[in-house]
Amino acid sequence: QIFLLTTTIYILLQSLMVYLSLVLPAKINQWTNIILAVLYAISIAASCIGETWYFYFLGSFVEVVLLLVIVRHAWGWRGVTD
Repeated sequence: QIFLLTTTIYILLQSLMVYLSLVLPAKINQWTNIILAVLYAISIAASCIGETWYFYFLGSFVEVVLLLVIVRHAWGWRGVTD
């Protein structure tokens, strides 16, 4: 049950980000997207250690690239005041 609970929380954070991106203030939204995307990219890369299935590498690679695109996009947001 602990494994399923932690996996559910891991997935729920990604799902919540869709909603939070719409309702959070711009500056908090920007940093939330940057921080969570970096953390998820690291966790995905770490999960590839010891993996041997090529489909897993491909899926992980695509997901990490998309997360890095989110970081780059959020980093360059204009109109977000300090």
